[in-house]
Amino acid sequence: MQFPPALRHRSYRFFFCGLMISQMGVWMQGIAMSWLVYRLTDSVFMLGIVGFASQIPVLFLAPLGGLLADRFNRHKLIMATQAVAMCQAATLATLTLLGWIQPWHLIALALLLGTIYAIDTPVRQSMTARLVEDPKNLASAITLNGLGFNLSRLVGPSVGGLVVASYGEGVCFLINVFTYAITIGFLAQLRMQSGGQIRSLAGGLSAGFRYAFGTLNMRVMLLLVGTIALCGLPYTVLLPYFAKNVYGGNADSLGVLMSALSLGGISAALYSLGRRTMPAVPGLIYKAAIMLGMMMIALPQMPGLWWAILPIATAGGCTFLIGNGTTTMMQTLVPDELRGRMMSIFSMLWFGLVPLGSLIAGTLADVIGPEHTVAFGGLITVISGAMFRPYVPRLRGLFK
Repeated sequence: MQFPPALRHRSYRFFFCGLMISQMGVWMQGIAMSWLVYRLTDSVFMLGIVGFASQIPVLFLAPLGGLLADRFNRHKLIMATQAVAMCQAATLATLTLLGWIQPWHLIALALLLGTIYAIDTPVRQSMTARLVEDPKNLASAITLNGLGFNLSRLVGPSVGGLVVASYGEGVCFLINVFTYAITIGFLAQLRMQSGGQIRSLAGGLSAGFRYAFGTLNMRVMLLLVGTIALCGLPYTVLLPYFAKNVYGGNADSLGVLMSALSLGGISAALYSLGRRTMPAVPGLIYKAAIMLGMMMIALPQMPGLWWAILPIATAGGCTFLIGNGTTTMMQTLVPDELRGRMMSIFSMLWFGLVPLGSLIAGTLADVIGPEHTVAFGGLITVISGAMFRPYVPRLRGLFK
C-alpha cells in the first residue's frame, strides 16, 4: 500500500494526530458514561436517554455549524469547541471523583457535549479540503479521518474498560481532560484561511437545503444514511445490555465489543485506502447496507461474547464503508462554496438521527426486549439497502 498522500500535507498531519487523540479520549469517556449510567440505574431506557441527549443536538444544530464554517475562521471555531469540551470533561470528572454524580448530571453533560460537537463536526469535516490543498488527495484525507476515528474507537473503549474496572469512571473522565489539552496543542500548529463569504445565515441555510434535497443524487444518498442512522446504528446503545445480561460480562466485555466495532472499521478503512476507483463506491455502499442489516439480525443469536465479535466487527466495517463512501461522493460532487453546508446536512442525518433511534431503541427494548429491537432494526436496514440498489448504476456513471 502506498503512503497515504494526504499525510504529505503538514497541516493535515497535525489535524489528523490531534483529533485522533481527542476522539480516543471521547470514546473512553463514552464507555465510562454508559457503564456509569447503567450501574446507577440498571435501566436500558436510561441508556437510551443518555445516548439521545449526547447526539440529539446534531439534528438541530449541525446546519448552524455548517453555516459558521462557511462564514468564519474554521481554525478558531474548532479550537473553541475543543476548549469547551475540555471544560465539560473536567466537570464530569470532578462530580464523579467527589461522589456527587447523579443520573441527571450525566444527561445534562451529555446534552452539553452533543451541543459542542453539533458545531464541531461540520467544521471539522469542511476543514479537510483546505488542509490537504490538493483536491486529488481529498478522498485519501476523508478515508484517513475515518481510519483515525476507528483507531481511536479501538484503543479508547479498550483502555476505558480497563480503567473503569480498575480505577472507576472518574479517572476515565480525568484522562479525557488531558487528551483535549494535547489536541488543542496540535491544532494550534495549523495555518489556514478564514471561512467563506456568506452574508445571510438564513439565506445560506436555505441554499444548502435546496441543493441537498433538490438534487436527486444527493437526495438518494441522504435518504439512505438517514434511514440507517435512525434504524440501524442505534443498536450500539444497547451493547452494555448485551455485555452484561446476555454474555454475563462487565465493563471489560463492553470494551471488547466496542473494540470489535473498531477493528471492523479499521479493516474497511485499510481496504478503502488501497482503492482509488470511485465508480465502485456506490456498489460498495449498497452491499455494505445489506450486510450491516444481516449482522444486526444475527447478533442476538450469538451464544457468547467471542461469537459476537464476528457480527460486531463486520457491522463496524459496513458502517465505515457506508459513511466513508457517501461522504467521499458528496464532497467530490458538491460545489466548493456549498461544501460546509452540505456536510452539515450529512452530519445532521448521519449523526443527528442516531439519538432519535437510540431513544426509540431504548423505549422499544423495554417493550419487546433488546434482542428483538436490534433484529428489527436490522430488517429495516436490509430493506433500505435494497431500495438503494436501483440507483447504483446512475451514481456509478457520475464518475466515469
